[in-house]
Amino acid sequence: MNLTVLLGKVKEPLVVKETSNGTQFGQFVIEVERYYQKEDGLRECDTFMVTVWRGLVDMATDLKKGDIVSVRAHLTQNNFVRDDGEVLYRTDLVAERIAQVA
Repeated sequence: MNLTVLLGKVKEPLVVKETSNGTQFGQFVIEVERYYQKEDGLRECDTFMVTVWRGLVDMATDLKKGDIVSVRAHLTQNNFVRDDGEVLYRTDLVAERIAQVA
């Protein structure tokens, strides 16, 4: 099962875009604390770009920097070939549900 659940803070608010056929989508960035603490008691964070489609775009427009949000998503894998022949891989986090927690 391809399922990812994250809880984090909005680092960059939603940027809305549109595909060539007019389908609305958007992307926002969240910062998620890691489970373990370093020796100094602080936690490192990971940053993820979240993609939302159609109706979720409307829900995500209310999110502001610093808001705590939960994201249920699936991962997609894309690859691109550069002009020099090198293959680059990109993993995208595509939201299925989002909810503002606080």
